[in-house]
Amino acid sequence: MKDQNSIPMGGQQAPDLSQTSVIKSPDGKVIFQSGILLRSVSRFLLGTDEDALVPIQCFYEPTSGKIISSSLPKEIRNDYKDFLFEGEAETNDTENVSPSMVINKD
Repeated sequence: MKDQNSIPMGGQQAPDLSQTSVIKSPDGKVIFQSGILLRSVSRFLLGTDEDALVPIQCFYEPTSGKIISSSLPKEIRNDYKDFLFEGEAETNDTENVSPSMVINKD
């Protein structure tokens, strides 16, 4: 029987949720929405007849529309610098977290 405090993550072992941190907006809000940024790719780069759109999922605070910077790939964060904020992690007791439990998106 699977642990109900873990969620599958693309074939990786999911962390124990009790060992994770709360992410807060600068206003202290903890509810976020998922959004999609669209990037245009030239047909010359793709070798196709038409330009294409690339969807990039991100998470944002719905009232301000500000995007959590860590939800974007590093390569494009500078393009959105005026629309980003650093999600403030409210730390839990991380002394008991082994390095193998940490999932790094970068």
